[in-house]
Amino acid sequence: MKRIATIYFVSFITVFAGLRQAPAAPVALPEVVSPGNGAQWFVGRTGASAFAGTCSFSFAGFSIEDASLTTSSTTHGDAHDVAFPIFVDTALFDAGSTVDLTGTTITAGAVSMSGLDVTVEYLFATGPRVARILASFDNPTGATINATVEVPVNFGSDSATVIRGTSSGDTTFDTSDRWGVTSDSGPFDPVNTTVFFGPGSPPVTPTLATTTVFECAGPQGLGVAFDISVPPGARRSLMFFAGLGDITIAENTVAGALAAATLFDDIATIPAELLAGLTESEILNWRFDCGNGVVDAGEECDDGNPDDGDCCSSTCTLPTCTPFAKGLFISKESSGKEKMVAKFLKGPPLEQTDLGNPIDGASSYHLCILDDGFNLIGTYDVDRAGDTCSGDSADCWKAVGKDPPDGKGYRYKDKDLASDGILKLLWKAGAAGKSKAIIKGKGSGLTPVAAALQSTGFVTMQLHASDGPTCIESSMFGVRKQDADFFKAK
Repeated sequence: MKRIATIYFVSFITVFAGLRQAPAAPVALPEVVSPGNGAQWFVGRTGASAFAGTCSFSFAGFSIEDASLTTSSTTHGDAHDVAFPIFVDTALFDAGSTVDLTGTTITAGAVSMSGLDVTVEYLFATGPRVARILASFDNPTGATINATVEVPVNFGSDSATVIRGTSSGDTTFDTSDRWGVTSDSGPFDPVNTTVFFGPGSPPVTPTLATTTVFECAGPQGLGVAFDISVPPGARRSLMFFAGLGDITIAENTVAGALAAATLFDDIATIPAELLAGLTESEILNWRFDCGNGVVDAGEECDDGNPDDGDCCSSTCTLPTCTPFAKGLFISKESSGKEKMVAKFLKGPPLEQTDLGNPIDGASSYHLCILDDGFNLIGTYDVDRAGDTCSGDSADCWKAVGKDPPDGKGYRYKDKDLASDGILKLLWKAGAAGKSKAIIKGKGSGLTPVAAALQSTGFVTMQLHASDGPTCIESSMFGVRKQDADFFKAK
C-alpha cells in the first residue's frame, strides 16, 4: 500500500468516436492521465534513491507514482509505489513541477546530468493498458559520454508481491529477463507487467537486476541498471513499458497478463500505438529491423549498429558520398600473403577536417567495400583516435602539416595491425584533383572480400569518418582480377 499523501489535479483524456480531447500544455504536477481504456496513471514528483533509502517528496523527482485499472467488476488500485524514476550516475532526474501534457503523453526535461541533456517521456496508450517510458540522452559535447542509468519500479503489492513469470520462463528475475509479471495473491492490486528491454540482442542490456528497490511501504519491486555510451552530438534512448492487468482487455488476471506479456517478445507484435513517434536507431535497449545486422525488406544495408558515420546510415540506407575520379582496390587473401590496398585519387577540393579529426577529436574511420549491386561486402575499421600504437611507441595519428583545422590531412601508422589489419592510412586534402586517401593493410586480420566479389562487374569503395561532414567514394569499373582469394580493380 502506498503511504504518500498526494493531491492530484485530474486531467481526463477521453476518446469519443476517435476524437481525443486533451488539456493544453504545460501542466503542473501532480497529474492524472485517464486514457479512456480503464487505466488511470498518477504522475508526480516523488522520488527516492534507486535501490536503497525511502521514497519521499524531498527527493522531488519525476515518476509514475501509482496506477489503477477499472475492470468489468471493480477498480483495482495501488499498482505502484513510485515507478520509473530515472537515475543517471546515481543522480535523480528532476525537471521541476511543470511538464508538457500533449494528448496522453507527459514529457519532462531536458535536464543536464553528467554532461548529457536528459528528457523523460511517459506515453499512456489509449488502446492497451500500457505506459511507454522513454528516457533520452542528448550529448551536446564533442566527446563520447559514458553513464550508468538506473531504473527502479516499486510495486503497491508490497510484501505480498509474487513474481508470476518472466521472459525466460521461470519466476526468478535476473539480467537475462526482458520482462517480469508480478501480482499479489488475489490479485487485488493490478497485475503488473514490467518490460525493461527487447529481444534479439540489442546493443545495451542490463548490467544489474534486482527485486529490492527503495523502501515505499515495502522495498519489493524490480530494478535494472544500464551502462550507456552517447557519441558526440548524438541522442541515445532507453525504452520501457509498464502494463496493467490483461493489457489488451480491461480485466485483471495473472493468466491474461502472462499471455499479453509475450507481445513484447517481438517488435512486430507490440501494438503500433506504443511505437509511434520513435527514432528507432537511437534506442539502445531494443533492436528494430534496422541495425540487426540483416538486410531486411526496405533496407539498402544493415551493418548491425544504430550509428551514422560508417558504412550504413542509422536508417539502413547507403550514404551518398563525394566522388573521386580515380581509384584502386586490391585484396590478396592467400594464407600468409594477405594484403589490401585502397586508393582514392583525384578528388574534389576538400579541407583537412572534411574527413573528421583524429588528432584532438574522436574520429573513427571506416573503409567500406560494395559490389555492383551496392551490397555491403566488407568493412575495415580504425578507431584509434588518441591512442599510442605500440609498434612505434608513438601516437597512431599525426597531422600532415599543421594541426587541424589548418593542416593538409592526417597520417595513421600501426605496425601491430591492431585495427582490422590496417597498417597505414593517409588522408590528404587539397585543391581540385589533388585530394586523396590511401589505405594499406596486411596479415590475417584483414577482412576477406574476394570470394564475395568474384562475379561483380565493378566495385565501389567508401571512406567514412564517424563525425566528419564528408565521406568519399570511388567506383572502379576496370576489374583486372577476381577469384576466391584475389581481387583487383581500378
